[in-house]
Amino acid sequence: MLMKRIALLLVLCLSVITCALAQQPFFKLSGHERAANGASKVKKASSGTVELSYLDVNQQMWNDMGISVNGNWRIGVAVIFPNSMVAKYAGKKVTHISFGWNTTKFSPKADFFVRTSLDGENVASASASLVNKQADASNWEGSWNKIKLDEPYVIEEGVDLVIGYFADMKPVGAGESCIPFSSFGTASPEKCQYIMNCSVSEEEGGNQWIELINEQTGKPTSPIFASATIVDEGGTMVNLCEIMDLYCVPVQTKDQASGGIMRLVNPGTNNITSVELVYRFGEQSHTEAINFSQAITPANQSNVSLPFYALGSGKHTVEVSKVNGVANKVATPKEYETIGVPADVAANYVMKPLVEYFCAENDHNSAKYYETILLPGLEVNGERMVVVNQHMNDQFMTFDIEAGNEYDDATTLLIDFVNGDLSQVYMPVMAVNRTAYPNVLDPTLAIETNPAVWVVTPMFVDGLLYEPALTTPTFASVGVDGKLSDDKKEIAINVSGDIAAGVLPEGEKLYLTVYVMEDNVYTNSQEKPDDEDFMALFPGEDYWQQNVIRTCLTPMYGMEVGDGGAYEQSFTVEMDSDWDPTQMTVVAFLSRSKANACDKRNIINAAESKLGLPDAIAEVNAHRAAPRIYNLNGQQITRPTKGIYVVGDKKAVL
Repeated sequence: MLMKRIALLLVLCLSVITCALAQQPFFKLSGHERAANGASKVKKASSGTVELSYLDVNQQMWNDMGISVNGNWRIGVAVIFPNSMVAKYAGKKVTHISFGWNTTKFSPKADFFVRTSLDGENVASASASLVNKQADASNWEGSWNKIKLDEPYVIEEGVDLVIGYFADMKPVGAGESCIPFSSFGTASPEKCQYIMNCSVSEEEGGNQWIELINEQTGKPTSPIFASATIVDEGGTMVNLCEIMDLYCVPVQTKDQASGGIMRLVNPGTNNITSVELVYRFGEQSHTEAINFSQAITPANQSNVSLPFYALGSGKHTVEVSKVNGVANKVATPKEYETIGVPADVAANYVMKPLVEYFCAENDHNSAKYYETILLPGLEVNGERMVVVNQHMNDQFMTFDIEAGNEYDDATTLLIDFVNGDLSQVYMPVMAVNRTAYPNVLDPTLAIETNPAVWVVTPMFVDGLLYEPALTTPTFASVGVDGKLSDDKKEIAINVSGDIAAGVLPEGEKLYLTVYVMEDNVYTNSQEKPDDEDFMALFPGEDYWQQNVIRTCLTPMYGMEVGDGGAYEQSFTVEMDSDWDPTQMTVVAFLSRSKANACDKRNIINAAESKLGLPDAIAEVNAHRAAPRIYNLNGQQITRPTKGIYVVGDKKAVL
């Protein structure tokens, strides 16, 4: 089954980092369950120095994350800092290089080197034994080995900086890795980490550098604990700041501050307490001064909540122009994209977000997730949002045959959300307006661009997903209605609305998607596991699916309706004998193009209406549909707990 395969890939991705060239026999990468007794942190830089590394001081060296060998081999380890990282330090000296080591059972002698290319000549070197300085051998956690070079290396212009060593290695026991790497993040967007088996000839697969990558993502592994110590002899490596990554709200009010996150890196030797940011869009610009409540320390990085501005619609840049009131010598523009909706335009429209819930009928966690996570926020917000149930790999899934999808539509959407990386597809999961949100649970992780969000409590759903979506400005309307024919054989659907001209980025169009949906659909294949939580929610033998997509009347990513002005589309769909018209609605929504990045295919507005019925249909088909239940506030309840409810026109006590 596809979903079981996807779930397995996820487990592999999270628990064990593997290598694309794992068939090489001499080493393995491991990431096991960590011991509870703590870990060593990245070594902080001394005064007047910078530790150049892919790690920051928040990263920890665990005793079970890293590289170990499967035999007695002479190996090489190398980490590349590309010129883009070291150019700012041209003319400065590298005096030491450091590597992590995490076992007391073996301390090999290592020949350390500094190079300007992976296979180049040594420009500096040293020899020393790799040791774990942990006093208690039964409780080893890993240690830094800081090696002084025989002669300092002065960083040259226009070249990379490569550090590494060669050592005679041997196995030290299961789960006891030798060369540690961090448990979070990736090393770099560029190629940077390598290992070599020097014990055999090149013809036998040795004497060649093998890039360390994650087999599932195709990206570098988590970073090796390695750094180069750069000395600031002239005292010039101060007041430096770079933007490594950022997250910006994709649709916001023009010329007004909107929320966002930047990952700022301090490559200098002093604390950063304030910055000046300059935003640009074409000839327009805006400057903003920011004071930090907590300093960014040398050789460290931080995800900082900062304002963003939409000066128009399309690609913008932002740069850190000043640091601590002084011009930033490494200021580099960083690109971001957003749509700026003029306030007077937004005032003419009402935003109705689209909540997509991805589940599988035969996975009982889907039912629990809907009732305990999704539903509380939906009941609070009532009719202000449109909810659709994207079914994967079950009897309710839809399939766009003309698109030639390999999987059903819901699965295809999720795979697209993560740029084809199946290891990142999991369920149950949700998306709100197909918009990515930054990871609020762990600020050390990468800033997310995946619109599919896994959440653990209703608090996260309502406060961090629903509320921002409800306050997002929009510049287009959509209305939908459907009417069942008198002979009950066809549904006639009409969709209309308008798009404010001049708001979309130049050349971009909006797309219309239309669903026919049904509530209270009986599930005849719901798994009934021996799960106390599940049985407490669903004490009976039946489960009724809500917001089921019966059919999609447009391509999965919609049909083009233009970039400005009024639009109207009509559809006719045949009624299926299994559908109950008294439980049916029609949904329409406008989205941005699939040609955009996965987090820029945002929903611009959505609408839903009940199916109009002929006068002859007057009552619910009782043997198929669950009764509608309301609380005393008039809100419909799908699964009531203890309390007083209105069932039909009568009160009932549960």
